[in-house]
Amino acid sequence: MVFNWLRNSVAQLKKIIRTRQLNQKAFQLYNIGQYKQAVILAEELLQLARELWGDEHPDVATSLNNLAGLYKSMGRYCEAEPLYVEALGMRKRLLGPEHPDVASSLNNLAGLYKSIGRYCEAEPLLVEALGMRKRLLGDEHPDVASSLNNLAALYESIGRYCEAEPLLVEALAMRKRLLGDEHPDVASSLNNLAALYESIGRYCEAEPLYVEALGMSKRLLGPEHPNVASSLNNLAALYESIGRYCEAEPLLVEALAMRKRLLGDEHPDVASSLNNLAGLYKSIGRYCEAEPLYVEALGMSKRLLGDEHPNVASSLNNLAGLYKSIGRYCEAEPLYVEALGMSKRLLGDEHPNVASSLNNLAALYESIGRYCEAEPLYLEALGMRKRLLGDEHPDVATSLNNLAGLYQSIGRYGEAEPLLVEALAINKRLLGPEHPDVATSLNNLAGLFAATNRQNEALAKMKAAMKIDDGMIQQIFTISSESDRLSYLQTIRNHFYGFLSLVWGHFSNSQEAKQEALDLVLRRKSLTATALAAQNQAIYSGNYPHLEAEFKQLQSLSNQIAHLSWSQPLPEERTAYQQQLGQLQAEHNQLQKKLASQVPEIQLQEQQANRHTVASALPAGSILVEYVRFDAVDFHAPRESRWQPARYLAFILPAGQPEQIEMIDLGEAENIDRLISVLRQSASTQPQTLVSLDMGEDDEDQSEDEEDSAFLKYKSSPEAIELSKVIFDKILPYLNSHQNLIIAPDGDLNLLPFQILPLNTTGEELLIDKYNISYLSSGRDILRSRISTKRPASAPMIIADPDFNLAGEISKQTRRRGDAETRRIEIPRKISFTQAKETEKLGAVATLAPDLLNTLAAETFSPAPGTRILGERVAAKLGVKPYLGADALESHLLNCQSPSILLIATHGYFSKEIQLQDYLNLILVLLKCPSEQEAEILQKNQKLIDQNLLEIMEIVATLLEEKHQDQDQANWFRNFAAQLATTINESSQQPPISNQNHPNFPYQGRNSKISNSEDPMLRSGLALAGANTRLSGKTLPPQAGKGLIFAQEIATLDLWENEISVLSACNTAMGDVKAGEGVFGMRRAFALAGAKTLIMSLWSVPDKATALLMDRFFNNLQQGLDRASALKEAQNYLRTVTVRELQQFSLGREILEEMISRGTVSGDDLDNQAENRPLEHPFFWGAWICQGDKLSEG
Repeated sequence: MVFNWLRNSVAQLKKIIRTRQLNQKAFQLYNIGQYKQAVILAEELLQLARELWGDEHPDVATSLNNLAGLYKSMGRYCEAEPLYVEALGMRKRLLGPEHPDVASSLNNLAGLYKSIGRYCEAEPLLVEALGMRKRLLGDEHPDVASSLNNLAALYESIGRYCEAEPLLVEALAMRKRLLGDEHPDVASSLNNLAALYESIGRYCEAEPLYVEALGMSKRLLGPEHPNVASSLNNLAALYESIGRYCEAEPLLVEALAMRKRLLGDEHPDVASSLNNLAGLYKSIGRYCEAEPLYVEALGMSKRLLGDEHPNVASSLNNLAGLYKSIGRYCEAEPLYVEALGMSKRLLGDEHPNVASSLNNLAALYESIGRYCEAEPLYLEALGMRKRLLGDEHPDVATSLNNLAGLYQSIGRYGEAEPLLVEALAINKRLLGPEHPDVATSLNNLAGLFAATNRQNEALAKMKAAMKIDDGMIQQIFTISSESDRLSYLQTIRNHFYGFLSLVWGHFSNSQEAKQEALDLVLRRKSLTATALAAQNQAIYSGNYPHLEAEFKQLQSLSNQIAHLSWSQPLPEERTAYQQQLGQLQAEHNQLQKKLASQVPEIQLQEQQANRHTVASALPAGSILVEYVRFDAVDFHAPRESRWQPARYLAFILPAGQPEQIEMIDLGEAENIDRLISVLRQSASTQPQTLVSLDMGEDDEDQSEDEEDSAFLKYKSSPEAIELSKVIFDKILPYLNSHQNLIIAPDGDLNLLPFQILPLNTTGEELLIDKYNISYLSSGRDILRSRISTKRPASAPMIIADPDFNLAGEISKQTRRRGDAETRRIEIPRKISFTQAKETEKLGAVATLAPDLLNTLAAETFSPAPGTRILGERVAAKLGVKPYLGADALESHLLNCQSPSILLIATHGYFSKEIQLQDYLNLILVLLKCPSEQEAEILQKNQKLIDQNLLEIMEIVATLLEEKHQDQDQANWFRNFAAQLATTINESSQQPPISNQNHPNFPYQGRNSKISNSEDPMLRSGLALAGANTRLSGKTLPPQAGKGLIFAQEIATLDLWENEISVLSACNTAMGDVKAGEGVFGMRRAFALAGAKTLIMSLWSVPDKATALLMDRFFNNLQQGLDRASALKEAQNYLRTVTVRELQQFSLGREILEEMISRGTVSGDDLDNQAENRPLEHPFFWGAWICQGDKLSEG
């Protein structure tokens, strides 16, 4: 008997001990967010409690309550409710209706009902719990304060803010009286009251409470605590709400990192932080950074909380919103639909989250033109938000704005206007007049006014919106890297385009409106380059010695990224390679942000770019021609056709006359860009027998004038004449007597040397014959203030004729690759040729992929002996020793410190992001199709009909001859390529492509390598000593670096006391063209590095002719000509130099010999054709442009 009692007692004691252990473990798991594991223990605890005490016991009620709480945390509301109800009933039966535990159960059940939107059931329970606690515990008790807090939270959720505020104020005061001013619960109350003020737009009152709560939590709990992380998160959310993004980001990043450290990588709060940080990135256009965070948050929420949970629904909704923002509508819709269904199932039909889902799905349907489906969803969302949140709430303003936008899209302007007016008023009252949402509301209302022919009202609203955007730009730029700034400008691009469209379409005769438009262009164009240059300039000024270490680290990171981008990983190393590169880029961006936040100059406040400051800074007698490319808006059109083709405008601003603005519409950009492409292809192609040195006495067609003139004169093509009519003749009436033109191009106009445009319809005179032309990225560049670097410029530096084959050792990586074929730079070979094998005719071509790719990969930099001549001559003039041959090393350039003059004479390159597969697929389709379909296929693939296609077809033809002895097929390729060449205005008699003569071929090994980078500043560079050695897989001496230098590396050089940089290299002015931001490549790099004036070329130029031009240029500088005039005179010299004059000196004779060997001129009877001008064609001289802000100086 005693034994049985003892045995039972021991067993019961073990269960009790087990219960305590499980309780402790479950509590720990709950605290770190491991809800699934905690539930398993809580379920076992409930079973043990029943075994120990039976079905009716206070401990059983506690176990029911705890398990229900875990189910609620996981979103398992249907399972939580019966447990809460059972616990409440049991406590009432066991403890009586008036007991503190009963009040706790009432409170918990009400919390569940609030979470699922059953507000009407939650309120009486909370009121009853509050009353009971007051009766049992007195009016002054911590639990009473908690009840006040909970009831206020309910009222806040349903928009009863006036009732919520006094309860929160009372709870805060009570906690201070009972617990003292410094207590974690007091910090919690401060947070809650701040959250209420944030919800109702009283941001000025919310901020000090959030700040106080954060400080108190840090003091009481230490800097590393989950409550501190929550406070950081809340304060950051406030800053994001009011558009203070620069303050929000570091707080969100810190909160996320702290939560990971304290709670582990897998926790609901970590998922919440990921979502919040992603939301900030989405708000400022950093979509690439937002997506992986959203995806990670969604996956984590599903793993921790299950597939059905409000947090999962929110994550689905957030990710869908991102996809909508970037136009991935097909991916967004199923996520929106799933989120809406889940929210309804979990929260009921009436809940703020459901309203948000309805609104978001409607917005998606509107974006894709499904208006009939969008309207009822918008109306339902608006009605629900008003019922739940009241008429004064930011979400209500959003719904009003969206519904109005729909009505505007379908022409129901009368219904749209009052909604937009109301939305604007709410946003101003709640968010303040400088909030980004206010700018959006202003722009939307302006669009409506424009659509209803109230253009003056529209212009006023847009001007107000632009002012807000300018303020946000300044704020964003002080916390961002260059890529972040570009992303943000993209999010407000449509505001800029809308303003220009309104002025262009309706205010072309309003001087005031045109002045406003030019001011806006001057503030926005090339803005990211201006900001980054200001940062670099400030740091090199010597005014920030405490930042010197960080800037050197930034340079080091740029160099590491460049070196790694140039490296070629083995297949098994590519994952690690990508991770390492990504980590370096992340560190680089983060350091750029840190520097931006500490350099006041980045705010651009000192520059005050507008027509007045620019006009006063322009050289006397000059005139600025500011071109701008923009997407046009038709405000009267339905949404789906509102965006019209892009256009070019030209603004004219004479020096010293800021009120004499002219704005000229040049027409659609597509036609202008096409004409530019045709002219460039013509001008950049070496002429075939342009000058006939043997005129031929028996030529019956030869005119008397030609015989008398004794030479053939260059004449512009019809396309060049047409282009000049469009982009220059239209501005001609406004130039008056000005002959000094400062041109700030945009879009593809950046790729055009204006001086080669014909001056009249005969095509015989060019702009260079009448005008002095120089270039700026933007008219604002003329204002670039110079901060003294407190040291003089160093001696001139000359780098020329690098030894591209500098001796090196075979690298370990190359040895591992094996034979020479696999040592070449790898190009992706996953190209499908299955279609080509469907007919026997295509079989040979289908097998050429590996050979073609190897041929392209085998390209090398060819010697350029003319650059040595140039380097030696210029060095002699300047009295310095040039770096030539094996001494033309990367290290010299990287370590230079503001040489007064910098000349780099070598090959430049720019690799476009074009996929080889696209060209190959086009070739195969053309081979397979019937001949009558060829024209249609070419029409559909116009972007691929270019020199690249011709070069690839020539390589294919050569491979067919060599590998398959298929002359017929090779002939077909060459004949077809000849027809294509005629189509794109290229000579069909051009010699076959030679690897040695085309150092800028975009599919060469080195360039295919660099095109792997998304950053155009890593796809543009200059070849230096050892470039080919590195290409072949060998290791260079340390001082040779990687054998080339990227634009990104040049951008961090110190050239702030450099007067002139000359890039005597191929394609140095080329790069990725971004409308409004200029050319990303060498052009941008030298501007960011501080070069005052940059001389560069827009296409590949013959090195010996270039040596002659540059020799003349430096002579002109020494004789006192200003920089732009010195270049113009040198170009005119090349145009007019005769055979007789060239024969008088060695370099001239070498030029003639080279032209004769290439068939450009006839070598017969040179003496009789002494007055011919063999270099008159723009190919030899026209590529060169002079860009910078000190053009009038010598």
